[in-house]
Parts: sequence; structure tokens; C-alpha cells
Amino acid sequence: HHFHKTLRKSLFWTLTCGTGYIKTYWDPDKVDPESDQLGDFCFQAETPFHIFVPDLREEDLEAQPFIIHAQLKSIDWIKMYYPNLDLGSSARAPEDLLEDSWLNLIGASSPNTYKLLVLECWIKPGRVSMFPDGAVFTIVGDQLAQGGMGWPYQHGKYPFAKIDHIPGGKFYSDSSIVDLIPLQREYNRTRGQIIEAKNRMAKPQLAAEKGSLDPSKITSEPGQVILYTPGFQPPQPIPLQSLPSYVLQELDRILLDWSDIAG
Repeated sequence: HHFHKTLRKSLFWTLTCGTGYIKTYWDPDKVDPESDQLGDFCFQAETPFHIFVPDLREEDLEAQPFIIHAQLKSIDWIKMYYPNLDLGSSARAPEDLLEDSWLNLIGASSPNTYKLLVLECWIKPGRVSMFPDGAVFTIVGDQLAQGGMGWPYQHGKYPFAKIDHIPGGKFYSDSSIVDLIPLQREYNRTRGQIIEAKNRMAKPQLAAEKGSLDPSKITSEPGQVILYTPGFQPPQPIPLQSLPSYVLQELDRILLDWSDIAG
């Protein structure tokens, strides 16, 4: 099933955001490559932006009373899987999931793509008074697309596996990137100061007596001849102080800190 590829995708979100997921489900329409028969297991990596839980103080996924798997699906996909669903009154999905906001940011989204919000709800038995035996149902837009009472799995677990990076005493774990961000800003700030000092040394400021020359005639042209009024002192470059050595060494220190935090 090329599970290593799914695990790699999930670990990307785990290391970046602190939490990642792998969803395991049975697809009755998928052809098993080994037996060439219908029905096979499927593995899918999910981001922390698409899994919603009610208790943010509970670290264990299995201890959550219910889970909502939110997705944005196209109209064609919904018509294929739910052909009897009337989409006339369904509202367009809000642009608060990762697909729209993040993909628009990197310029990878398809413009004018009409999508609906699909909510797959898993309610464990004995956790919600309205569903004492548990329930699993899907909401497309504002309509109930499918669902049933009871829990479909004998093992009693959710079809999601949660992968944590740095436990923080709450549901969402921490990521080393949180500690890398201030170092990255300081690194960029130090690099900017070095570049600014380099530019000043390449084009130093001039000190000249008032009335000795026309400042507007001075340009950055290489080999320029600056004419000044006889009797005045010629313009002289203003001495610049070189950057202290500890400023240059700061970059190496930050790189070492990066290595300590992120390996």
C-alpha cells in the first residue's frame, strides 16, 4: 500500500505543526492489487487543520467524545458519491480550511472552483446523550448525506491515528519550529545589519566644507571626478567603524542553536 509515503506526509505536518494524522478506512470499490478483487484498505494522511475535537485539554485521541473530519469537495465528487443528494440549497464551503487559504497563498489553487464543506462525524458510544449507542454520519453543505446509529468497528476505536511531536499537556502538541522562529528573525536581522554595513563601506559618506561644492553633482559613478572650489578643503570620506567581531560570530551561534533545537 506504499504506507511509507502516507507516513512521510503525516510526519511533515507533525514536525511542522506538532500534530499529524493517518486515517485508515475500507473502500469497497477499490481493487486489491494482490488478489485482484474488490475491496481494500486505504491509508490517508490528514493535516491538523481538518480534524476537529471538542476537548482541547485531552491529549488522547481515543478519549475524545467525537471527532469531525472536515473536507472541501468539488460538486463532481459529491455527485459521484452521493448521486441522490439535492445540492440546490447547499451553501458554498467557507474559506476557512487549508485548501483555499493556503493554496491561494502559494498560487496552487484552481480559480472559480465550486466546493462544498463535507463533515464526517464520528461519535463514540456512551459519550453524547443524543447518541448513546454512538453514530457515524456525513453532512454535505447543510444536508445529511448518509449516516447510521451505532459504532461500525468492533475494536471500538476511531479510524484515525494521531502522531505527536513534542507533548505540551494539551491535545495539540508543540513543534520545534516554534523555537526556531525567533532565531530565524534574529538571523535575518543580523544578516541585514551586515549587508547594510557592507553597503555603507562600499559607498562612504563625504564630509565637505559648506560652499566648497555642489552636493547634487556627487553620484555613485565609479571614477567620478568631484570639483570643489579652490581655497576650501577637498571633500573627505567620513571614517566608518567596522562591525564588531561578535556581530559576525552571532550568525554561527544561531546556526548552532538551530542544530541543537531541530537536529
